[in-house]
Amino acid sequence: MVYTDIVMHPGMEGKHLFEIPLKSNDPTASAKSLRIASNWGNY
Repeated sequence: MVYTDIVMHPGMEGKHLFEIPLKSNDPTASAKSLRIASNWGNY
């Protein structure tokens, strides 16, 4: 399970792509990344 906070400041509306690198102790897949696509509006 992965928890993260993403905070956008005023003026940063629109589409964003975040990539969080993940490390593992699995020798067959020691590194992966989690991609989060978002569209921040002016709500």
